[in-house]
Amino acid sequence: MFRRPDRRLKNGIFRQPAKLLLAALLLAPPALALESDRRQPIDIHARQVVVDERRGYSEYTGDVILTQGSLRVTGDRLVVHLEGDQLKRIIVEGQPATLIQIPAPEQPPVQASARRMEYEVASRTIRLDRDAQVEQGPNRFRGEHLIYDIAAATVKARAGEGRVHITIQPPADAAEPPP
Repeated sequence: MFRRPDRRLKNGIFRQPAKLLLAALLLAPPALALESDRRQPIDIHARQVVVDERRGYSEYTGDVILTQGSLRVTGDRLVVHLEGDQLKRIIVEGQPATLIQIPAPEQPPVQASARRMEYEVASRTIRLDRDAQVEQGPNRFRGEHLIYDIAAATVKARAGEGRVHITIQPPADAAEPPP
């Protein structure tokens, strides 16, 4: 069932999930995002939206762009699953789906991409699948499957056919030998 966006998107069931989506999709604990991001308006653009309020499901398709402050999420498809009025899962898919956010004023942005990103509320995990990559400055983490556990602040990576690749650059002062 296709419905045009209406006031429910602004005032109804999608306002709360959209806020949770933004906090959920961060690849670092929320405290590492710009404090001002959470106070910024959420803006979602898509070519089409399907809303099924009885099933607690909404799907945005076609050049989906979600922004809030420094956060920008893009994909071909974004799906929000609710149980009652509680967020259960968010899925972003694309060729690739992307996420970019500035974690702190003097730090380079965190950039992530994968063909599929999924956030599970109950386990507080973000899963990046198929050509997954996370970068911040010169540091890079790549694998076929990455799982970020927000509560434990841990990353698990699995390579699939290839191998996991991690590049960590030394701090600028550590690169120079001592006198």
